[in-house]
Amino acid sequence: MARINLKFSFSTILLTIAIAISACSKQTTAIELCSGASDPRLCESLVKGMSDAIEATESIINKLIKEIEGAKKKAGKKGGTNENVELCLKDYDDSISDLKEALKHIKDGDKASAQTKLSGVISSMEACQDAYSEEDSVSPFTKKNNLFKFTADTCLSIYEKA
Repeated sequence: MARINLKFSFSTILLTIAIAISACSKQTTAIELCSGASDPRLCESLVKGMSDAIEATESIINKLIKEIEGAKKKAGKKGGTNENVELCLKDYDDSISDLKEALKHIKDGDKASAQTKLSGVISSMEACQDAYSEEDSVSPFTKKNNLFKFTADTCLSIYEKA
């Protein structure tokens, strides 16, 4: 009788190990989350330690909101009051609004609306850049805007896996 319990216990242990291995193999890694991202290194640095696409997307959006808010404050101090600066500040406001709305849509499970709002961030950054290129002038926001565009694009890429 002790043998039967021992066999049952051994097979239970084996089954438990098999389930654990199966569960681990279903977890997504940062590399998998970032496959297809336009800048995989940036993506991997943003999702380090995360394995869930929704969690990673929300985390990146929250970081992006803080970054854009910081850039907006600096731009307002440095940029003066010309029309292009004002346009870029408005684009930053629009982007922050879009990101906050994207978070709500993600929580509601409305994937299409969240993706639309994330795409809006990319469009806003391009609009800021376009204002300067139309006048053949150099935007003081180029580096930040490119980073914001890549980050929003990374969100889109990761969120597609959710």
